[in-house]
Amino acid sequence: VLFRSPLILAERITNASFSYDGTKILTASADKTVQVWDANTGTPIGEPLRHGGVVWSASFSRDGSKLLATSAKGWYVVNVANGARTQILTLDKDENKNPRMAVLDWAADGSAFALAVYDKDNADRRRIALYRLPGGERMLVTSPRYDSYSPAFSPDGRWLYFISDRNLQAVN
Repeated sequence: VLFRSPLILAERITNASFSYDGTKILTASADKTVQVWDANTGTPIGEPLRHGGVVWSASFSRDGSKLLATSAKGWYVVNVANGARTQILTLDKDENKNPRMAVLDWAADGSAFALAVYDKDNADRRRIALYRLPGGERMLVTSPRYDSYSPAFSPDGRWLYFISDRNLQAVN
């Protein structure tokens, strides 16, 4: 149970996450919305942010000024203060051609985020993609040869760490 009081929702919640400071909760929903909630009271903050399709996930930037929402129609970076959104990925009607998002982390200053995406040519492996804002330019930073996941920025934002399934052996 997320709140002390019950939530009245039209559709199921597909994802929920706390803001980095713990004061807000962000929910993604099958009713095509993202909603920011007060973590202490369970009351909504502002109007729901509407999207063109079911919203699968949503995540706050570290400073809470932006969020990333992934929906059936695309991936969007949303300015929390005014609701303005920038679409950074348009999805193909053939779902098998679309990258699936895995774990996400934001740079400390909100200028970029990194995530593990399933490779469209090899569904068993994930690659680390770095998206720079405001335009959402994407750079794949790992090879498709190895499964890479769990990206995490260093606290100062200078380094991007990730896990990669590699079998490294010393050679004499």
